[in-house]
Amino acid sequence: MSDAAMARRRVTTPLRAPETGTPPHDRGAAKRYFLTTMNDCPAAGGACLPGCAALQRLMTAMSLALPLTGPELALSGTIEVPDCAAACGAPCRLAWQADAAGLSLLGRLGAQDDPAAALAGALAGARRGVEAPALLHAERASALLA
Repeated sequence: MSDAAMARRRVTTPLRAPETGTPPHDRGAAKRYFLTTMNDCPAAGGACLPGCAALQRLMTAMSLALPLTGPELALSGTIEVPDCAAACGAPCRLAWQADAAGLSLLGRLGAQDDPAAALAGALAGARRGVEAPALLHAERASALLA
């Protein structure tokens, strides 16, 4: 398998953060989401561990919120990781979005990058087969089956 193919893994398995597993309170939520895209972080040389952990928390939050709010719920934001020592040892900015269809997270954003535009561009590129470094995307099981 080529390096590019290894960096862009297309999988449909329950979302679990690498090396951290799923906390017991998240096990029900983990069955509702499937990781469909996981691109390696170029700085870390592998999975973006802070990104995986953040996506795990978003997955749990959305699993709990959607039954109460309905499918209209959509959230987005950024996460500043001041010292990503476990992964790459440098400050990192992550953009994320969550809605009824799925969750997406993009790392390695610059200070001047527009998070929403960067994430939208990465997702559009991923649909065309263009790799975006440090992109994670998980879809709700119901969206995959539809």
